[in-house]
Amino acid sequence: MISILIVENNPFLRASYKKAFNRAFGENTYVDIVHDGDEAISKVKTKQGDGYDFIILQVGMSSNDPFESAKKIKALGFRKAILAHSSLGIQDVQHAIIDGTIDGFVFKTEDAKKLIHVIQRHASA
Repeated sequence: MISILIVENNPFLRASYKKAFNRAFGENTYVDIVHDGDEAISKVKTKQGDGYDFIILQVGMSSNDPFESAKKIKALGFRKAILAHSSLGIQDVQHAIIDGTIDGFVFKTEDAKKLIHVIQRHASA
């Protein structure tokens, strides 16, 4: 069973990713989708630590700082991959990768197949 938390404020992308992940990973997939970092923090608290295998965190959320959300999530004991997903360049998230806040990066303009590939790569690491 693979469990994924998606933090994305675009309703179309949320639905698209959920469908793509369910197709890619089959019935062994559990996908939670939330609108912002505060909701993600609440979900991680509910799941108690490493209840998710991955968190895909939108960078550029208008409601809060995604890097602060990632730090708070890690402070709750989450030790698995948090992947930044953004239409911004990697230079805008590089500091968070270097300091360990974020574990990987995928451009938002890439299709869900690339995101699935990154998840598979992290799952086998």
